[in-house]
Amino acid sequence: MHDLQMIVHKIISERIKVDEQMQVATIIDKLPNSWKEFQKGLRHKQSKLSIINLVARLQIEEEDRKQDKKNEALANNTYANHANILQGNSNANSNGAKKWNQG
Repeated sequence: MHDLQMIVHKIISERIKVDEQMQVATIIDKLPNSWKEFQKGLRHKQSKLSIINLVARLQIEEEDRKQDKKNEALANNTYANHANILQGNSNANSNGAKKWNQG
């Protein structure tokens, strides 16, 4: 996004008029590789997107990605805790009582 901001500031400072659809296309092309699938969807709709709509979609996608990361981390943590519980229970006999190893 920093590169995009630099380009925008340069265009503004030079007082260059740029068509809104060109701006939308440029922003879409500047998205990171990790956004490739989202980028493809935007390209099909770019002729109908305004800058305001594009920014709103980008913000929503960014929030969704953050939430997905949180959910993934939570799921991984839950899985690890579940594995630890199962490993701790592996010392139990069929009645659920702990087996004690005597030296």
